[in-house]
Amino acid sequence: MPVPPPSQVKAEFTVQVCELGIARLPLSPEQLEAQLPASKARWLPLAMAAKYGANWVRRHDGAALVGSLKRSALVQRMLYRPLGADKPEMAPEDVAFMHEQLDPEIAALDREFGLDVQRRWDWH
Repeated sequence: MPVPPPSQVKAEFTVQVCELGIARLPLSPEQLEAQLPASKARWLPLAMAAKYGANWVRRHDGAALVGSLKRSALVQRMLYRPLGADKPEMAPEDVAFMHEQLDPEIAALDREFGLDVQRRWDWH
């Protein structure tokens, strides 16, 4: 059986966990895709000032403006550097500790909801 793309897995997981008896709203492939790449601030003080400004604008009914600016390629290039190949990696001992702490909960998700999270997340 082919493994579905991560966006579909996330959508299915959310629907299965958060079933509220509400009719499903179909989402386009664009809506299921990640909107912004993982990135790191080029200069932290500038990114913090931009965040402060964005929060101020949102409080003054400017959420649409903030959203437009946030998605702007120019703003993204000015404020952030895509992580790409130099993304942070967890130390093996941290991964082992995380698995030790979360294994029972992941197994319970699989058992109680039939989600097969261990396979989907390549847990081990």
